[in-house]
Amino acid sequence: GATALEAPRNNWRYIMAGEIPDLVALERTGTGKGAARQARRDGMVPGVVYGGGVDPVAINVPFNALLKKLKQGRFLSTLFNLKMDGHDDVRVICRNVQRDVVKDLPTHLDLMRLKRTTQINLFIHVDFENEGTRDRLDLTNSGVSANWEYKPKGNWNLDATLRYSNYESQYAFEEILNFGDPEITSNLNRVKDFGAQIQVGYKFNENVTSFFGYEFVNYDVGYVLSFGTTGNPEILDFQSTLSGHNIYSEGQFQIDDLFVRSGVRISSYPTAERLFVEPRLYADYTISDAFKLKASAEIKNQAISQVVSFDFNQLGFGNTLWVAFDQEEGTPILNNKQFTFGFFLNENGWKLDVEGYYKRITGLTSLTRGFQSATAEEEYYEGNSTVRGIDVLIKKKINTFRTWLSYSYSQNDFEFPDLQNGTFPGNFDQRHVFSWSGSYKYKAYQFSLGWQFATGRPFTNAFLNQNSQIAFGQQNANRLGDYHKLDMSAFYDFHLDAENSIKARLGVSVINIYNRDNEIDRTFREEENDQGNLQLQELSNVGLGITPNLVFRVYF
Repeated sequence: GATALEAPRNNWRYIMAGEIPDLVALERTGTGKGAARQARRDGMVPGVVYGGGVDPVAINVPFNALLKKLKQGRFLSTLFNLKMDGHDDVRVICRNVQRDVVKDLPTHLDLMRLKRTTQINLFIHVDFENEGTRDRLDLTNSGVSANWEYKPKGNWNLDATLRYSNYESQYAFEEILNFGDPEITSNLNRVKDFGAQIQVGYKFNENVTSFFGYEFVNYDVGYVLSFGTTGNPEILDFQSTLSGHNIYSEGQFQIDDLFVRSGVRISSYPTAERLFVEPRLYADYTISDAFKLKASAEIKNQAISQVVSFDFNQLGFGNTLWVAFDQEEGTPILNNKQFTFGFFLNENGWKLDVEGYYKRITGLTSLTRGFQSATAEEEYYEGNSTVRGIDVLIKKKINTFRTWLSYSYSQNDFEFPDLQNGTFPGNFDQRHVFSWSGSYKYKAYQFSLGWQFATGRPFTNAFLNQNSQIAFGQQNANRLGDYHKLDMSAFYDFHLDAENSIKARLGVSVINIYNRDNEIDRTFREEENDQGNLQLQELSNVGLGITPNLVFRVYF
């Protein structure tokens, strides 16, 4: 005899042995990570069989056979007849399937032997008739601050500030499939920030001022990430509390046509092994009434930073994740060295602002499992980024008509040497970004039109290897198509009362007037065709099409 599921009670009843599907496996001679990796390279999925009063046995299951059974659904609630050379057949049920977070492919499984008297708790899967996706993003950002300022006689002033903020982001994405359990991605991220600051300033004369101060900060940062299926999620969690002490000083002076502002900030964190010094310098020089040169250089350190994520989910949303400096967890202080140089021209109503920049950022943090080609064991990995570019802004006003034109060229390269050799484009490396906007005001009416263009964002291409597994090429080596759209708006301003104290605005806007399909993300997954063969499916996500909006605002 054999046992099967009695759904209302989660117990077993006897049925014919011939109705139990077979699961074929090979005994794995080696154990540990090295043997498991070799099994995956050989087209196998490593696993273990335990329970039933017998010693655990390491096994390998053919990848394609396992993937086919997973796609049939109810894998975690199906009783199997395990067949393995050199061992008697035994009834087993799967208690866990570990999957690659991005590729969604099995990497390890745990099987439990069953006796006729065995009782277990199971997740009961409910089928959905059609495939689909749904997601939800909730953002909450609240805060309070208090400021006290004292100006005694003379050139001194004293300023004190208390602040508290609470940021919380909760994102959930679910993909409903015709086979297997729904795939889920959820992200709960919280940042609490408390600060107390006191600052003393002194004005030497009209051209020279300075101030210095002290600041205490306390951060409470945490997140919970959940990946995988509703029946078998993988959960990553992080919690860290960080306090810091900062002293700073800044001074500025004006000598004829030269203006200079310089300062330094020194930060200390009890868990860090050193002080963090941040010098900064800005200067501009007026050559004529219409032309000015400007330059800056500064070093910044940041104890809270965003994790660099590489496609946590297919929509590409919800992957904004804040973490705090934690030496034990491997999340470093973010360090930014930045240099800028440019000029400003104001002539005959035309304004031209040009600025070139170079940034070197170290201490970037990435969740290893976010890398599509990651094989490392660490949860976090540290990387660097180099950004160079130029921004150009042109403005013009003609009576009640205003127009501005902007162009940006930038190159953003990532380096994560422990995960991929060499540099590769950053997630938001859009080399060319162009925008134009114009607005016209007539009495209480205001009309605006704007056009945006950007070259495509990078993505990582995929293909099926010889073992019919998804493999990925070089990180971010390919690019999506160009992005562009045209928007318009029209507003009417009026008052709701006779005293003209309550102002209101009524308007309409249309986003993406010519309904452009702008691809914002591309991901890949495996699908089985009608002949039972695995094939690669490409999933493209596009931005909003033509979208009208109605606006009504009241200003008190």
